[in-house]
Amino acid sequence: MRDPGQLVELLHRYPGEPHSNGFSLQTYELMREHNHVFSGFLVSSYETLHVRAENLEPHIVNSGFVEGSFFPNLGLEPTIGRLIGPDDDQVNQPSPVAVLSWTFWKNSFNLDPAIRGKQLIVDGVIVTVIGVAPRNFSGLRIEAPEDLWIPLSMEPVIIPSTPERRSVALVGRLKPGASLEQARAEMAVLYESTLDEDARTTGNPYLRKFKFEMEPAAAGHSFLREDFARPLFALMAIAGLLLLIACTNVATMLLARGTAREHELAVRVSLGAGRFRLIRQALTESLVLSVAGSFLGIILAYFGTGWLVRIILAARGVGPSLQFHVHRTSQ
Repeated sequence: MRDPGQLVELLHRYPGEPHSNGFSLQTYELMREHNHVFSGFLVSSYETLHVRAENLEPHIVNSGFVEGSFFPNLGLEPTIGRLIGPDDDQVNQPSPVAVLSWTFWKNSFNLDPAIRGKQLIVDGVIVTVIGVAPRNFSGLRIEAPEDLWIPLSMEPVIIPSTPERRSVALVGRLKPGASLEQARAEMAVLYESTLDEDARTTGNPYLRKFKFEMEPAAAGHSFLREDFARPLFALMAIAGLLLLIACTNVATMLLARGTAREHELAVRVSLGAGRFRLIRQALTESLVLSVAGSFLGIILAYFGTGWLVRIILAARGVGPSLQFHVHRTSQ
């Protein structure tokens, strides 16, 4: 990915509510045409779609409808074929094409080099695979990796809806020399102007209470990041307290063990063992215990992090980013 540090996520928030990355197409177009701080935008809309193909069981996959400039602005190179570009995303003539993630290509098509040109049926619409994304790219959403990308102009074809009601997630790429604070200030003014217009048009004065925000997006964006911030801080505090208690208990046990070994140490001294040698032996035993405990803790943390995220997601009613297989049985 080219210069991820220049990526920022555009957000808005109603007082007392979590922030959200969902803007109308009209708001996006105004921001795109009148800003002076962004060299481009990454525009996307997320859905879970039913996908099937020849020799492929029906799948439900996380998918993204992306504007034609999405992949060019990221600066990605395809593994096979090509990625979606501006010519594929024409409103009056949308292209029924798709790009697969490397993981989906591997798991569902066994890294078939002839994947380019293969046809998929996505929610009843036939699309043609034009390429595979780089191996290390699975979209911008942290908690829901994507396996399929389709031009944004194809969204009304695959999911019929009123265009005025569509919303898109926005990530901007800062121009060289533009700071986050400068971009936040300029875009806040543009966003407030759209709120004034929407409030007059709809007669809803509460729209003016929405506030614009902007956050770095070098590591992608997440609708759970803010929700997890306070619970994570509480969990870290609890973990620190438990670690302190565990260390205290281990230190107490080592002292008790040292007291119980007084006779052994006295025998060693009588046989000529020096004080430095006894201290070195005690430190070596403590070090071995510490290394073993640290190694076990690293293993538990590595696997426990994933389990903890799944538990929190399930508790909040958010489905984990897994790929589901749908098996049909004949009656």
